[in-house]
Amino acid sequence: MSTRSIPNPEIKGIRRNSQGAREGSKAKPQSVRDTRHSLYVPYAATLIAAGTAVLGYSVYRILSEETGIAWTVFALLTFITAAFSLKLPKSDIRVSVPDVFIFCSILLFGPAAGALTAAAEGLMGSLRTKTKSRRLFFVAFNMSAMSIAAFTAGKIYEVLGPVTSEATAHLGMIQQVVFSVVVLAVYYFILNTGLLTIIIALDKRIGVIEVWMESFSWMGLGCLAAGLMAGMLSITAGLINPVSVALLAIVPVLTYMTYRQVIRLMRENVRLKAKAITN
Repeated sequence: MSTRSIPNPEIKGIRRNSQGAREGSKAKPQSVRDTRHSLYVPYAATLIAAGTAVLGYSVYRILSEETGIAWTVFALLTFITAAFSLKLPKSDIRVSVPDVFIFCSILLFGPAAGALTAAAEGLMGSLRTKTKSRRLFFVAFNMSAMSIAAFTAGKIYEVLGPVTSEATAHLGMIQQVVFSVVVLAVYYFILNTGLLTIIIALDKRIGVIEVWMESFSWMGLGCLAAGLMAGMLSITAGLINPVSVALLAIVPVLTYMTYRQVIRLMRENVRLKAKAITN
């Protein structure tokens, strides 16, 4: 998921000429900087700094642990599928569907690989923005937010993993994996969408809950399905081959089709509301 800012529309005002007559005119557009919350810059700067640290540490862990290049297959698939993003109505928010590959990287190769894979989605989503003057900012913010969400989700999964978890010791292996994966997916979804929601809310000075409910809440089931599919693959990790990866690709395809239908209904709802107001 990625986001980019929306230029403020010009504000039409009424002013008087030198003789006191009223005339319609376009007032000077209010500065975008003036409309943002004062915490916008500190929040973005802090998150980018933290994300840069996470990415740097992840690169170090990948190189020092000799993880290999197998995880780059999922990173490449993430980068490719992130190109097929969908724009939400009445906003410049775009959503994409490669979560299943991010979860696979976390489950099979660890938090560091997951963070770098998630950063690939953030990079692709940001490159598609039309606001060229702020593209570097969007790249830095989205890559940072997604890498933080993936890395910390991976750490939580390690704590809850079926081998070390005492809280789920009474469950079977598959049940333990499902439990841990559900926690992983829910945490990743909430943190990832939450970090994006906050920057949007600060940018537009609107409520955080309002932004999240309207833009992201409906995507939770898709993220959970992606996590469960990745969990199934992690149980049979020895069966990773072109066939299993192809089967895995079914998840983003189905998710994309579902998201597209939901967004189509959202656009139709917006159109009907606008029509009702004009009438």
